[in-house]
Amino acid sequence: MWYTHAYLISITHYPYHFLGEGGLALMDVAWYTDILKMTIHWSFTPLVVTAMLLGSLLPVRAPFGRVFHWWLVAILLFTVMAGRGSAHPWYQLPWVPVAAAFTGMLLDTVARQLARWVAVKTALVTISLLFFLPFTALSYLALKPLYHPWAIPLWQAGQALEQLVPPNGLILAAGYGDPSLLYYSRRKGWHFPEMSWHGHHPLDSQYLIRELESRREEGASYLILTRYTFWWFDTYPAFQAHLDAQYRRVRETEAYLIVDLTGAKAEERE
Repeated sequence: MWYTHAYLISITHYPYHFLGEGGLALMDVAWYTDILKMTIHWSFTPLVVTAMLLGSLLPVRAPFGRVFHWWLVAILLFTVMAGRGSAHPWYQLPWVPVAAAFTGMLLDTVARQLARWVAVKTALVTISLLFFLPFTALSYLALKPLYHPWAIPLWQAGQALEQLVPPNGLILAAGYGDPSLLYYSRRKGWHFPEMSWHGHHPLDSQYLIRELESRREEGASYLILTRYTFWWFDTYPAFQAHLDAQYRRVRETEAYLIVDLTGAKAEERE
């Protein structure tokens, strides 16, 4: 039902893109290596991944005892076949029950072996400390960067846009498809350039200029860049020259730059 809804949205609203479209594609080894690194170091930590792999090797005698083995095989097949669409961390979530089951099997087995030499409670406490203390430390190190308020420049730019742009004004947001800038501005518009919606860098200055002028003809009145895209001016100098020659910078801070595309600079020259 959700994907039917998403499909209907994609064929009736700009940018007419179905999120997940083109996800079924085989990628190169480097692509899958990046997914593996992200899964090991961020999604589960090396400790849990190791415990999961060791737990999957334990003998199973219970009825339907290999359910999680087949689950693991299914996830691996999905990740390979939907290589392009599996890059986002949320597609690693189906690993969670598998990792929990196999890790639990390993800890249970180790605790049972240790209980042969010490009291059961002592074995359980020992195993818990040996596992959860390093797991907590690794989790903290993995999650700490996620609490960095990286979206502050987008929020500041959005606040400025809400004051500057009329309610029916259309904007160009240079944010690699991140919706935060559009959300905080309470204005409609486009991700700029359109290819950045898919996470790609602009091809060259001419590509940026062509799309800028195309969107301007379609009604875009302001272009917004944040400090995360200021590097464009060094990489695409002709694009910066075009902006400075044709349009006026109306707000400029260390966090963001807002450019008026309504032709005010040309009018001033006349």
